[in-house]
Amino acid sequence: MGGSFGKKQHPIDVVQNWDKEFWPADPPKPPRYVPDEGFQRALLAAEEKEKVYFPDSELAHLGGAHGSGYRIMSPSRARKLARNHAKPCAPSMLELSYQRLKERLAQAQYATQTQFPDRFLELQRAEDLSNFLNRADNDKLTNAEVSKLGEALAATQLAGRGARMDIFGQKSHSQEFMPNSAADAISLAQTAARDVAAQAFRCRATTFLCI
Repeated sequence: MGGSFGKKQHPIDVVQNWDKEFWPADPPKPPRYVPDEGFQRALLAAEEKEKVYFPDSELAHLGGAHGSGYRIMSPSRARKLARNHAKPCAPSMLELSYQRLKERLAQAQYATQTQFPDRFLELQRAEDLSNFLNRADNDKLTNAEVSKLGEALAATQLAGRGARMDIFGQKSHSQEFMPNSAADAISLAQTAARDVAAQAFRCRATTFLCI
């Protein structure tokens, strides 16, 4: 007979075509989050919060000024710290810490706005980076938001560079330029920013993924 209804498909081809039609391919996996300096500062803040007086901490000794792309710890150390940090998220503690930070920043800004405008601007930056916490629900923060709060901490550290940041310590000769009232206000803002970053790290929505 002359006509043909087409080439007969092999059974394997039939199954493969059926799979493609009814079982679409899995969507591509999102790229792994590479923790930046801000995120790592928040991680270290969470690790040190209940163990070390802030002026004596590793974070305090790191300071706030580093070049773009700087990492404060190796990926393997970051992975270990994050996996071993099992403190639960406490939204009420994050809210309380943030309210304290707002008060401390306002006091530090008032103490620096006239004599130390560059330090005032760093404190303003810390306020801008953290003000998203004014929203009602903060129990699932993104990695980017956690990083912002680590950057806010770094901004308060930049505001206090070169000044006496240990309110119980003695001033050195090089620290005499700043009145105690301004130095103490910045120091308290730093500690409050460390507490917010620590609580925020515990409330991150995604698990820590490292390189």
